[in-house]
Amino acid sequence: MKTAIVLLVIGIVMVLCTYTHYLRISKGLTAVREEDLVSYYLNLAGEMVPLPLWSGLIGIVLLLIGIIMLLIHLPWTI
Repeated sequence: MKTAIVLLVIGIVMVLCTYTHYLRISKGLTAVREEDLVSYYLNLAGEMVPLPLWSGLIGIVLLLIGIIMLLIHLPWTI
């Protein structure tokens, strides 16, 4: 049960880190977005690929594993 909660917290932190990184990059590219949408998405993808993308994906996987482990260890009484 404790392991599931730890995995949930780590997953939430990783996903929130990715989201804040995305917001910071998106805010910096607002001028590019108004001019050319294709170059905006290319620049956004170039900035998100190395660390934030993998951090977000691993965070989502940890969230799913934590939820599954939590549901398995819950006492089901009728």
